[in-house]
Amino acid sequence: AIMAALVQHVRRLAPHFSARGLHLKKALSAVPTEITKVANGMCVATQDYDNPWCSIGLILPFGSRYEVPETSGHSVFIEKLIMKTTQTRTPQQMNLALDSVTGTIVTDLNREAIFFRCSTFAKDVDKVLELLADFTLRPKYTEEDIADQVSVSKYISSKITDYDKILLPELAHMASYGQGGLGNPFVVPSDRLNAMAPDALVRTQQQFFHPSRMVLGGVGIEHKRLAELAEKYFQTSLPALPPLVKQPPKFVGGGDVRIPMEKSPRANPYRKELTQMAFCLPGVGWGHPDFFTVSVLQTLLGGGDSFSAGGPGKGMFSRLYQNMLNLYGEDIYNCAALHTPYSDAGLFSVSLVCPPKTVAFLVQKLFAELVSVCHRVTPEELQRAKGLLKSTLLMNLECLPIILEDLCRQVVSSGTVLNADEICSAIDKVSVADIQTVLKCMLKTPTTIGAYGNLDRLAPANVIYRNMLSSLAAL
Repeated sequence: AIMAALVQHVRRLAPHFSARGLHLKKALSAVPTEITKVANGMCVATQDYDNPWCSIGLILPFGSRYEVPETSGHSVFIEKLIMKTTQTRTPQQMNLALDSVTGTIVTDLNREAIFFRCSTFAKDVDKVLELLADFTLRPKYTEEDIADQVSVSKYISSKITDYDKILLPELAHMASYGQGGLGNPFVVPSDRLNAMAPDALVRTQQQFFHPSRMVLGGVGIEHKRLAELAEKYFQTSLPALPPLVKQPPKFVGGGDVRIPMEKSPRANPYRKELTQMAFCLPGVGWGHPDFFTVSVLQTLLGGGDSFSAGGPGKGMFSRLYQNMLNLYGEDIYNCAALHTPYSDAGLFSVSLVCPPKTVAFLVQKLFAELVSVCHRVTPEELQRAKGLLKSTLLMNLECLPIILEDLCRQVVSSGTVLNADEICSAIDKVSVADIQTVLKCMLKTPTTIGAYGNLDRLAPANVIYRNMLSSLAAL
């Protein structure tokens, strides 16, 4: 009786939430995006919300993808040390300047881009841009700062198996892309730590950091004002850099990178011996026609940890939650689908964390679940996945820093911006046939594996893939 009353109450409230989401979507779609290129070559993009608080961001192509053996690890060190000191400011002066800003400048580095962002009052935008220009265009590094970062990196390397959120993606990318490009290490190799030098870091930074390579984004600020400030502060005597040339990454089917151990690490919330695995397939890049189809597929598979702290939007009715996590209890601790898109490629992976004794059984069940999607997806499942994806999008777009990041990343990857209404429309167009066609295409490429722990019961990648093909042909 209590459950029936609760269901009736939720049904009465549903129209109100649907209306709120519709109004929010319309409000977000109504904000125009302005994009211009100023005299110094910098691209400026804005969305001017009526708000005294604004978010400023700067993004440019930079990261481990562009490294060569001689510069391996430079991107990580530059990201960690870039705000320590500059050619015009001592460490003390830099700290005082950062403290004077109403807000914190945050850096975010991935394999192909570095992003700086700050949420602040509109009156402090000048200070933020002057600081951004200072440490991006006038770099300076000291032996002392480098030595401190070397100590931090050595500690992380010594405890790397305790950091599954770092190590597992590292192994997955190495297995999927081989050496070079997106397969380059994102964790600084231990043999490179003593090769870090101030002059070498400065040279690497100057090869990438130039206004002509940068996108400056602003949310909650007038476009004309931000464009004028971009010209004012981002002046440099360095010559313009040529367009960045990237070699298209090639997914290495059947790649298998493992760190076998006698015992799996216990550095997890459960303090149990758990084996960590990632099974990877080729995904798609940001601008690919199938991007939204793959996004819906990832949401439909869903998954997560076996324990959730609660709250909405966990995808508890997704395939991997219902048919893996909910069925096998203490035999499984994590199973989740993840799509990592880049400008011209993507990595679709499914993680699996379980005790060593259940590895063989759960791997078989996991691939059976992937195969089943190729043959049966109900209309209810599809609508639930699309609804969850859209609600997550709209919820995130209530936050100015996330609106800013979305704006900057869209401009730097494609030069255009899709608003919330256009994205929701693209999601709505995804059909069951689209999902199954894309997944079948992905499964034509042999799966790659990144794994560590006790791997005695984990079959080779080619054996797992061959068994999966047999299951696919049998249905």
